[in-house]
Amino acid sequence: MRKPARFEAKKIDYDLTQGAAVAAGPVQFSFYTPADANDPGSSVPVVISAQKNAEFFAGDKKSIRQVVFNGNVVGDATEDKPGDKSIRRLYGDTLTVDLAADSNGKTQMAHIAVTNGDVRLEALRFLNDIKSSHVKLNCKRFDYDGASQAIVAAGPGEIQLNNQDIPAVDPNAQAQSLDFRQPCVALVNGFDTMTWLRPQNQIRVNGSKESMNLSYMTIKDGKPDAITNAQMMNAVLQIAQDANGRDMLKELTADHGVFMEQVGKHTLKGQKLRYTGDDGWVRIEGDETQPCFVDGIKAPMINYNLQTGQLKTQLSS
Repeated sequence: MRKPARFEAKKIDYDLTQGAAVAAGPVQFSFYTPADANDPGSSVPVVISAQKNAEFFAGDKKSIRQVVFNGNVVGDATEDKPGDKSIRRLYGDTLTVDLAADSNGKTQMAHIAVTNGDVRLEALRFLNDIKSSHVKLNCKRFDYDGASQAIVAAGPGEIQLNNQDIPAVDPNAQAQSLDFRQPCVALVNGFDTMTWLRPQNQIRVNGSKESMNLSYMTIKDGKPDAITNAQMMNAVLQIAQDANGRDMLKELTADHGVFMEQVGKHTLKGQKLRYTGDDGWVRIEGDETQPCFVDGIKAPMINYNLQTGQLKTQLSS
């Protein structure tokens, strides 16, 4: 049985003729949402607070169909399972919730939009009380679709991964490029749109007419170590979990022109790229509009291992 929702405000003015209301702030709305779409019995507590007010708008049958929170809005969803805790927080000046009835007639959140002010999203994950991931998203607005569980962020925007304080899977192992499971920081900026398909654990980022910048840096003994920089028009990141439940970059693909530099080692350029996290190999292919280049020398294709530095290619005329 789902736990009841709770709404708190200084004062609520209700319009009987319209079925609408305005709640004076500060306001706080606490409710529970299913943790798993396939398990209606599961629940995650959600708390939304706003300093100015909350406006309730009714539909044709005078039932509430939209709620707008205004003024320094903060939303918090904390999922706490044994040995696995996830915290997601959103910030903005306006949060709009569209409500709709599901197939059983129960009211559900159909759509959420966060707009105005400093719009951002923060996600943290702890495994056995140890932080394993910390991600921040800054953008112009973002939308959440309840049916698909997709989050779409409109840019210009920036994604930050700050895992510099997490423990490495194996402290004695050699640092591996583009591995989130070791002390590292990563940054993606200049994106026009970012789509996070949560059920598929896939992130799609587009730079529109201008290329995006991607930077990844491993941390060793608290100091910057290996640095990888890249520029591309778009990217698809496939996230997976390893045997220990830690998030890892399974695959990264990009096309329409790519540039990658492992600082102090090689610069790579081509038309499209595919990186596989299991073995650390990057494959770059070119075409007539954008041939492949290794350190400024033309090549038919490039195979480069970011972990070992092994390079496989052939010189091209």
